[in-house]
Amino acid sequence: MMIILMNMLMLVELAVSMAGASGAQLSLQTSIEQQTAALIVVDVQECFMPPDGALAVPHGRDVIPTINQLRTAFAHVVTTQDWHSPDHISFYTVHEDGKPMQTKRLLYTPDGQLLEPRRHGCNSKFDGVAGGGRGSSRNSSNALCGKVKQTDGMCHLKEAVGNDTVVVMQKLWPPHCIMNTAGAALLPELHTRPDDVQVKKGSNPDVDAYSAFWDAGHFHTTCIAKAGEHSIHL
Repeated sequence: MMIILMNMLMLVELAVSMAGASGAQLSLQTSIEQQTAALIVVDVQECFMPPDGALAVPHGRDVIPTINQLRTAFAHVVTTQDWHSPDHISFYTVHEDGKPMQTKRLLYTPDGQLLEPRRHGCNSKFDGVAGGGRGSSRNSSNALCGKVKQTDGMCHLKEAVGNDTVVVMQKLWPPHCIMNTAGAALLPELHTRPDDVQVKKGSNPDVDAYSAFWDAGHFHTTCIAKAGEHSIHL
């Protein structure tokens, strides 16, 4: 998550620097290898945007014109979305005594099966919150998903314990980007095309995913390089 947030902040800085360069336009040259290079647009979703996002990045919407301009230089564009179930393992609300930004030690088999007993399900602390972004089903969604201080490090370090157990250090987040909700949607002002490759990550309720290429434990990949795939679920 924090890599996503830091990437977005870097894009904000780029957009600001472009706007302040005496009105200079970004020159996008056809020298980019259009047949092989791809632009990956990471998690430009309502939950990461002000004013109502669960993990809103200040001025996050300012990057959209820059992304829209950059994509004109690429023949291939990949968009990623966090795409979580309401009881996702990364949500503090599904762990007993869980707190936002707390780090929890999770145990897995080498192929990514959670070894610990499943947490209690979608509990009352989450009930009624539709994704934590614009369009949430109640105005009090910020009590769960809003202004939480962001910290460095997403803590998805993986370590082996013996031959049969893998430890993943999981950062706990407020509920965000619940699949098929307004908070999980790409921003409407983001330019997209029907042939964009779509990667929906974090849909496995037991394993988090930050990358467009693999989950947080490096158990599974998205096979993002497959040509012609338009909806890839991790």
